[in-house]
Amino acid sequence: MHNSKKCCTFAVAKVKIHIMSDNPIKELQKGVISQDNLYLLLPGKVMAVAEMYARHHDVTLLDAMRKVYASDMYKHLEREDTKYWHLGTVALYQSLA
Repeated sequence: MHNSKKCCTFAVAKVKIHIMSDNPIKELQKGVISQDNLYLLLPGKVMAVAEMYARHHDVTLLDAMRKVYASDMYKHLEREDTKYWHLGTVALYQSLA
């Protein structure tokens, strides 16, 4: 049977994301979080954690975002199966240390 799902690969902050979904945004709107649409949640979570990090460590937002994207926390956050996307800003920030 032929797989009719569309596929694309693109990079976000040096992280390659591979999409195998007909419409990841519609899946997210239905409340279905999968590896195929998790990338839609990440920018908001990363920004919130980076802003908190920048405030508490007196660094630029850009440096804070680099810290977040290079962290083990982000490696967990970008994988749907870890369920890190359930965590709020404070819990994600605390897991940076």
